[in-house]
Amino acid sequence: MSVELITFVFQSIFIRVLLIEDTIWFIASDIAKALGYKKPRNAITMHCKRAKSLIDIDALIYAVQENQEVRALDPKTKLIPEIDVYKLTTKSTFESAEPFENWIFDTVIPKIHKRNQKAPTTVPDNIVTYDGIQFLRYEEEYEVRKGKIDTLAFYTKRDSGESGMSVKSLANGCGIALKSLQELLEEKNIEFFLEGTGKQGNSSADSLVSKAKMGTGKPADFYLIKTPAIHVVLDIYCERVFRYYAYESRYKKTKAKELYIAYTQHGMRDSMQVKTQYDPQWALFHNKSTLETIDEKFKNRISELELKLVEKDTQLEEQEQTITKLTQEIKILKFVSNDEEAYRSLVHAMVGGEREVYIGGIYPGRVDIVTDNMIIEVKRTEEFEKGFGQLRRYCAKLAKTKHANKLCTLVLYGKITFEERNVLQNIACDTKIQLIFIQDIRDYINQNELDLLKQSV
Repeated sequence: MSVELITFVFQSIFIRVLLIEDTIWFIASDIAKALGYKKPRNAITMHCKRAKSLIDIDALIYAVQENQEVRALDPKTKLIPEIDVYKLTTKSTFESAEPFENWIFDTVIPKIHKRNQKAPTTVPDNIVTYDGIQFLRYEEEYEVRKGKIDTLAFYTKRDSGESGMSVKSLANGCGIALKSLQELLEEKNIEFFLEGTGKQGNSSADSLVSKAKMGTGKPADFYLIKTPAIHVVLDIYCERVFRYYAYESRYKKTKAKELYIAYTQHGMRDSMQVKTQYDPQWALFHNKSTLETIDEKFKNRISELELKLVEKDTQLEEQEQTITKLTQEIKILKFVSNDEEAYRSLVHAMVGGEREVYIGGIYPGRVDIVTDNMIIEVKRTEEFEKGFGQLRRYCAKLAKTKHANKLCTLVLYGKITFEERNVLQNIACDTKIQLIFIQDIRDYINQNELDLLKQSV
């Protein structure tokens, strides 16, 4: 037997409808409130002769146990059929009684009937339920190491498509012991999982600031499922763990690398959804009863975004005026620190763009800055070879992406002689990489370099 609680909204009042097979029951108190009755209980007793308490409907005795939303209702909740809804509307003196009656019989009832016609007749046999939420589950055998076979279990939230792996399966997939993975999850902080790096600042002060901003625990949505019986890690954090054991761990794991490459080729979440046979159409149907409230939320959100766009335009105009003024004074590139982060921040302030852009696949890494027309790495002059090699690799990997036609730029800072500068420029001239030299901390950038950066902006 199918039992479903559907919620509609009429003038900011929730109208709940209980659908038992093909029979429609309304929550009586919702109807009475929407019709303006000051004493809903008295109105229901007086006008609704067919009203029943939830506990008095025999068909619900066993079905209620399978539906968390219905189980949350008070057993004494009064339910009324369509005819009693009509009686309440005719007895109401509230001015919105007639519009409410039209809305019920022109909108709500047809939608419920149409919903029944389109309802799926089959239910997947791989569904499990945790805390009242349905998940699709798929399990496959996997050779953890030579001679030892274990399993990989994948889960997909049926109404949203969010996926994940159990902690035990994640350990199996990485080719490590469960205890080792649990220790890693306890050791790493939120910055590790959100940013994908284990980097800290260059000083203890930077470390304290970082911890204050990021916290020391895991992200709030780290677990897709968390019960005493099972912990399932959300797909985006599974990817981070695979990448760590594949490329960053002291003892790199071949198993982790194999699965990381296989899953990220089509996207970690997409790969898991294919395994669990996730159907996006079911999710759309599942949420159809809330379209009225979603539509209203979208309209409000659009209004908010339009206001934010106006504010952004004003801010951008002010920023452009500030940059113009500072450029005319030729003081924008005067440094106050001598570490790489300060120079990256300075260049970013000049050219804008996105920082720390992650590049996946084989030999993953992060580009310091990517703008609309430039791919930028910032390095000390002593680290020219390292920066030059990194930039060539990044540009080669981005050659077939939306960044293909962008100018690859290596920004070098620190003291350098005229002769050294000529040597580095000769090396770079055979490639499509441009070099920009930033003077020492107490100097200003020269006019030619300033003009080049202004053109990039």
